[in-house]
Amino acid sequence: MKLIINALFFLLASSTAYARIGADTSDRELSGQMLVVNLASEVPADHEVLADACGGHLASGFIAPVSQAITNLLNTHVDSIGADSVVWLGGVSEPYSNTWAWTDGMSFSYTNWSSDFWSSPSKGSSTKYTGASMYSYSRGKWMAYYNGWASSAVYMIPSNYADYPECDSSMFLI
Repeated sequence: MKLIINALFFLLASSTAYARIGADTSDRELSGQMLVVNLASEVPADHEVLADACGGHLASGFIAPVSQAITNLLNTHVDSIGADSVVWLGGVSEPYSNTWAWTDGMSFSYTNWSSDFWSSPSKGSSTKYTGASMYSYSRGKWMAYYNGWASSAVYMIPSNYADYPECDSSMFLI
């Protein structure tokens, strides 16, 4: 089963197998990591806990090839996720701030914001989270949402996630 999962991920993100996850992480390769969608309907903070139980985190530390791999993953599973939904990523901004960070602490240097007038990152009185749009015209583009509600999420987890006894992968789409 792991071999099949790894093969599917390789086909999905073969262009990212050599890619660095973040510009400031020259020693951290994507190899050994995989992207999955967790269909469980949770708020972003709860998704972070679930991803941590699998040895990973909400998808973060993007560069263009990783962002494209996520868009490909979302396109593959649009019927299961829903074409009018939002899928949480690991970006967060504190209230009254327009400074973004990844929940795993990596640098927020690459962005993929949607051009929608209502989705651009701006200051506000609530914590904001990044979500990937599932709308066909902007699928995979990022949007800023206040106070994250329950929805699906993209995780970056190790390929040996099944070795983590607390990992519940029953809702994963790979």
